[in-house]
Amino acid sequence: MNALEQDLVKRLTAIPNVLWWHRNIARHGFAINGYFNHYPDIMIMTKSGKIIFAETKSEHLKNDDSREKIDLGAAWRNVAGKRYHYYMVFRDEENLPHGAVSMGSLWR
Repeated sequence: MNALEQDLVKRLTAIPNVLWWHRNIARHGFAINGYFNHYPDIMIMTKSGKIIFAETKSEHLKNDDSREKIDLGAAWRNVAGKRYHYYMVFRDEENLPHGAVSMGSLWR
């Protein structure tokens, strides 16, 4: 795990509503299928029954690839149902791609 993924997991373990989390292995785990396969980094199950997929990204990855993954995650969420959520998470709030969230705002 990289430092950003570790930070996300540390925050997850402090949230009472999180039942479990699992690191998703690229090219071997769950994939959001579209015109390309996207393997979100972390799967989260809440006690309230929500399933959340989070993709962490370093600041230098605010690019077209990230925007395409955000769009694919949003399309998947819209057809998967109300229990399912997708977030692309960056550490900072500055210049976020449309549809992305910052680490600090993810759990507000």
